[in-house]
Amino acid sequence: MDFFKYGRGDFFGIIIPGMFLLSNLLFLYQPEISQMLQTLFSAEAGQSGIARVTSDNVIVYALYFALSYAIGFAIRFISPNYLNKLSSFLGMFFIPIKAIFNGNSPENTIETVVEDYPYMNYNVYTHFRYIPDKVAKFYRKILKTDFKGKIRKMNNREFINFCKDNIISRFPENRAEILFYEGTVRFLSGICYSFIICALLYYFRGCPSYFNINVINLYLLLLIALVIPFNHFRHKEVITIMNIYYSIRKDADKK
Repeated sequence: MDFFKYGRGDFFGIIIPGMFLLSNLLFLYQPEISQMLQTLFSAEAGQSGIARVTSDNVIVYALYFALSYAIGFAIRFISPNYLNKLSSFLGMFFIPIKAIFNGNSPENTIETVVEDYPYMNYNVYTHFRYIPDKVAKFYRKILKTDFKGKIRKMNNREFINFCKDNIISRFPENRAEILFYEGTVRFLSGICYSFIICALLYYFRGCPSYFNINVINLYLLLLIALVIPFNHFRHKEVITIMNIYYSIRKDADKK
């Protein structure tokens, strides 16, 4: 069960985007791939060799799985920060509309999505209003003493990584919860980048056809649906880390 809980980032976040992208590549470039395989062998031996390989389902599935994992692993190297900015851009148009219909203030909602990771401006000026005062005072004290009161210095991934490393190294029992949210972000990141790459492949694949255009529109709609809440999931990851870090620091101080 733990594998399915936080394996979505370590495994599913790699293999599923890789399989999706590889399947689209095989569909779009089937003639070229077939020709390439034939050129790797001699004419007659090549045909029989390809036939033997493709007739063995175990080999086919093993190759498909290995290539999917390799492609997904390569996609993982693309930084999620690009999706962060795209989520902020789209959120400026979609989130205020939702806020208006819900009767909330659009200004506060915009502030949530337009800031870069790890959202410290939003945390200090908005999120801290709705959490216990002792937690807010704890981080405001860190802001004042360690960062000279300058939020831009605190608004960096090094601080969040420092908190995360302390939690994992000193209290490994909290590792699963952190990996769960981190894995969710990585999973969404891999799927979104797969949609972007596949849409570009269909666009540059010869003359645009109605089928290609419809597929591109579908992938872009799915991309938008996943990107808009992307910052919400990343912010949830940050808040989880900060809450756990506060708890272990207070427990350590009592001892």
